[in-house]
Amino acid sequence: MRHTVTVSRTGKVRIPGDLLASLGIGPGDRVEIGQEGDRLALSKRSLLSLHELRGAAAETNTQGTTRPANTEET
Repeated sequence: MRHTVTVSRTGKVRIPGDLLASLGIGPGDRVEIGQEGDRLALSKRSLLSLHELRGAAAETNTQGTTRPANTEET
């Protein structure tokens, strides 16, 4: 699916709805954009909450409890 769009004076482009729908992107979703050669690549970004990020970074200590990964041993 190809579309031609115009870049506004402020650098904005309108992404056609059918492309957004095919990627599962909706209002309020965050996306990543990057350069791949002479093309731009856009992909949906999955965000984790701060709470989820802290949980992912936790590690299990010898007592079987969790603590943040950056906590020093005492």
